[in-house]
Amino acid sequence: MNRRYLAAATFAGISAVMHLAALPFGGPIVPAIVGAAIWAALALGLYRESRTVAYLGFLMGLFGIAGALSFAMMASAGPLQWVWGSIIVADGCVAVTLFALLWRSAEPHH
Repeated sequence: MNRRYLAAATFAGISAVMHLAALPFGGPIVPAIVGAAIWAALALGLYRESRTVAYLGFLMGLFGIAGALSFAMMASAGPLQWVWGSIIVADGCVAVTLFALLWRSAEPHH
């Protein structure tokens, strides 16, 4: 098996875990649980090498950056902001990795 999307699946899994990590620090319950479930499902789809899930994961990465940034700006300084910051980084890594994999040229240019 090729595991083309393995790095993106790993970053998506990290994002899922970090969404749950926000709960003990007072993160919003419903968005954290829904975000964790979505990222876990995307990680599984990416691990199974679904190109459709890769496109959805790219869009979700962009959306996730915006959402986590808005929550980070509303949170008071401290561990909860660090968790949101780590979600922003993980979602950004998903988006960048999938962008590189989905839109790179099939043939090298000379």
